[in-house]
Amino acid sequence: MKHLLYGLLALLLWGCQAPDLRLDNELSYFFDRPAKLWEECLPLGNGRIGMMPDGGVETERILLNEISMWSGSKQDATNPAASYALPTIRRLLFEGRNDEAQQLMYNTFVCKGAGSNLGDGANAAYGSYQLFGYLNLRYQYPHAEDTVSQYRRTLSLSDATTSLAFKRGNITYTREQFTSFAGDLGVIHLLADEDKALHFTLGLSRPEHAQVSLDGHDLVMKGRLPDGVDTVEMKGMRFAAKVRVLLPKGGELVPSDTALTVRNASEAVLLVSLATNYWEPDRFEAALDRQLADAERKDYATLRREHIEAYQALFDRVSLQLGRTERDHWPIDKRLAAFAADRQDPSLVALYFQFGRYLLISSTRVGLLPPNLQGLWCNTIHTPWNGDYHLNINLQMNHWPAEVTNLSELHLPLVEWTKQQVASGERTAKAFYNAHGWVTHILGNVWEFTAPGEHPSWGATNTSAAWLCQHLYTHYLYTLDEAYLQSIRRCVARRSSSWICWWWIRARNI
Repeated sequence: MKHLLYGLLALLLWGCQAPDLRLDNELSYFFDRPAKLWEECLPLGNGRIGMMPDGGVETERILLNEISMWSGSKQDATNPAASYALPTIRRLLFEGRNDEAQQLMYNTFVCKGAGSNLGDGANAAYGSYQLFGYLNLRYQYPHAEDTVSQYRRTLSLSDATTSLAFKRGNITYTREQFTSFAGDLGVIHLLADEDKALHFTLGLSRPEHAQVSLDGHDLVMKGRLPDGVDTVEMKGMRFAAKVRVLLPKGGELVPSDTALTVRNASEAVLLVSLATNYWEPDRFEAALDRQLADAERKDYATLRREHIEAYQALFDRVSLQLGRTERDHWPIDKRLAAFAADRQDPSLVALYFQFGRYLLISSTRVGLLPPNLQGLWCNTIHTPWNGDYHLNINLQMNHWPAEVTNLSELHLPLVEWTKQQVASGERTAKAFYNAHGWVTHILGNVWEFTAPGEHPSWGATNTSAAWLCQHLYTHYLYTLDEAYLQSIRRCVARRSSSWICWWWIRARNI
C-alpha cells in the first residue's frame, strides 16, 4: 500500500503519451506457477480474517491471519524521571551544551521497561502482531506419474477471490478461495472434473503455543499467546480455529487424531473460522460454531454470491480505465519485469491503483482495528517491527487511499483506535512533559502504548498525536458530518495539547 503514490504519479504521466488502446480493464493478475516466496502468495482478507494460499500442486499451504492476533498486554511504560529532567534539557540547549542535553535526553526520555524490545516484542509486554497459523493440504492423485499442464493461479480484485486451475493428466482440478465479507469466515472450494478423483488430507499447524485436535468431524486448533509478563503461566491473547469439510457430491471423510482425509470425492467445500478473545473474551469460541452453522446451511454458489455482493458494495465505487495491451495476458511476474524496462502498460497502472484500494478494503472494516504495518497479513511469530502501528508515517500511509478513493468509512477504525489512545496519552503527557492534554510517540499497538520508544534517537517522536488528529479532520472534510465532529471534540480535541485539534475545532466554531 505504501507505494500507491508511485502508481498515481504514473497515471499522470500516461495522460501525455497513452497510445490508442482498447478499454475494458480486467482487474486481476495471475501466475503460471505456484508461489516460491511468501510475497508471491495471493492475499485475501475481509477486514478481520486473512488467507494467503501458495497454490502448490502436491501440497498447498494456506497462511491464516486474524487482525487482533497480538501477544503482549497492557503495561505502565511511563518514566517519571523524564518530566523532572525536561527543564535541565531545555537549559542546556539554550546554553549551547548540546551534547550534555542529548545525553540527558537519552537517559530519561525513554519508556519504562523493554518497550518494543528493539522490534522483537513477541515475548515482551509490548507484544507483536503474529501469524495465526497454517492450513496444510496434501493432495493425492489417481495417477502419480501424470504431468501438470495449463497451470494458472489468479487473484481477482473485482470479486476478492483467488482461483487455481490446472490439468493433471486428463483431469482438470480447480480451486477457489475467499474470505467472506458476508459470512465472516474463509471458504475454499475444491473441484475435479472426473468422478471420485479428488483425494486430500488437511491439517492445522502453528510454530508455537497451539494444540490441534478433532471435535467430531471438525478440525480444531486452540492456543494462548504470551502476555510478556508471566513467563510461566501465560495469560495473553486466546485464539481458536475450526475447519469443517462439506462433500456436496459424496465421498469419504476419514478423521484421525489431528487431521482429516477426504477420499473419492469430486467436490469439497472447506469452511474455515478463526477468532481471538480480543472483542468477546468469553464467547469467541461460540462464534466459531455459529459462523460454521450459518455457512453450512447454504450451498457454495450462495456463499460466493453473498460474499461478492458485500465486497463489491465497497470496491465498485471507483473505476479507472487507461486502456489495454497484449501484456494483460502475461503472468504478473513477467509483466512487472517488462514494465521496469518499458512503461507502455497502462492497464498495469490502473490495476496497481485498484490494488491499493483492494488491500485497504481487505485489511480493515468498521468496528475492528486499523491495518498494521503489513495490513492483515504476516507469516511469522517475530513480525518485522512487531507488525505494529508505526505513527511516524506508516499507519497514516495505509489510510491515504481511504477518502480520495471513496472508502471513507474505512477511516473509522483509525478514528476509534485514536480515541482509545487518549487516556493512556494523558498519562504519558503528564509523566514525560508535565503537560495537559494527550500525546503519543512513534510506537502504537492494541495495548494503548503511548510512551516514547526505548531509544530517543527514534522513539521520542512526539508529533504523532497531531498527525493522527489530521486524519480525524480529513474524515470530516470529506463527510461534513457534524455529529462525528462533535464526538471527536468530546473525546479527543478538548483533551489534546495538539495545535491541529484546536485549530480545526475553532475553525468550525464548535
